[in-house]
Amino acid sequence: MGRIAAALRSINFIPGDFVTKQGDSGSDMYFILTGKAEVYVNERHAVTLGAGAYFGEVGLITKTLRTATVQAVMPSLMYRLTYGDFHNILCDFTDMRLRMDMLAEEREKVVKLEELSRQ
Repeated sequence: MGRIAAALRSINFIPGDFVTKQGDSGSDMYFILTGKAEVYVNERHAVTLGAGAYFGEVGLITKTLRTATVQAVMPSLMYRLTYGDFHNILCDFTDMRLRMDMLAEEREKVVKLEELSRQ
């Protein structure tokens, strides 16, 4: 955990800033330290996230296109964990790497099913 914490980078967002946009490429994960963000899927409001919440785990694990748009609705401080940092750390932990690979496969199946249901 210490190596992951050391890899986190803080980013400030103001109301209206887009953190992610659905369909864009992106592979970083975000943790909300302070503030709030709205999550939209297919331009429909899905959920409001606040301090302690996280998002972007699908991109971090699978490096797929963003599955949601996330927009700050108040001044927000977030930590970003990059794909590169995460996977460099994960290389040192074989058991976790295997679990993450299994999770990635499951997530990819879910994303593909969602895409098929939209067609």
